[in-house]
Amino acid sequence: FFKFSLVMRAFYQKYLSASIIQHLLNTVFFPYFVIILMSKRLSLELWGELLFIQGLSSLFLIFLNMGIEFHGTRAIASNKEDHKLVGGYNFVKIINSIIILSLGLLLIIFGVISSNLFYLSLLLSISISLNPSWVFLAKKNIQPMLYIDIFYKILFISFIYYFIRDDDLGAYYIYFLSSNNFLIVISGLIYLKYKYSFQPLNLTNYLITVKDLSSLFLYQISGIAPLMLPVIFLGFMSDFRSVAIF
Repeated sequence: FFKFSLVMRAFYQKYLSASIIQHLLNTVFFPYFVIILMSKRLSLELWGELLFIQGLSSLFLIFLNMGIEFHGTRAIASNKEDHKLVGGYNFVKIINSIIILSLGLLLIIFGVISSNLFYLSLLLSISISLNPSWVFLAKKNIQPMLYIDIFYKILFISFIYYFIRDDDLGAYYIYFLSSNNFLIVISGLIYLKYKYSFQPLNLTNYLITVKDLSSLFLYQISGIAPLMLPVIFLGFMSDFRSVAIF
């Protein structure tokens, strides 16, 4: 029992604590700092538009990932060929991106959504979707990704603090945020490639993989999607100032 306690304590200190720090960074400290800063410097109209784009990208993200992080963590833990599995999951995300892009083009043609809002939302969702943090967690080696996250988040926060003062550069906020996300993705993939011989992309059977992911995907739709719907409905049916105030 004593040895078991030491093992659990070591696991908690090495892996769980690091994942908690990363979670707090990404869901509390970083978002709230940005919200406070941008809401003071940007007009209500632009800030509401940016919130609408982020809400729409969160909805896209569910369709891009389809619960891959949860399914993939379990699969990697039980499969030694994890480098092929991860590349296969990235392949599924790319196909999902193409499908969403195709459907979005139809919405743009029929005037349901503006091309600028759709493209920015999809760009942001892709930059978030490809983040390999879940792979580090499955490999029980979250610290490198934590350091990568902190480094680029500090760069991003410093950039927007010193340079985004009004709507002139604020209009490009989604481009800046997506670029920062892609830097995190690239750095994480490079580490995985050299540390674990990770393949960033591997062709797989799309339909079979989607079938395996279907239950997790439906669960996420039912549980997470309603949280984004008020912002999205306000953006479509009202105006962006209402989104910002909401």
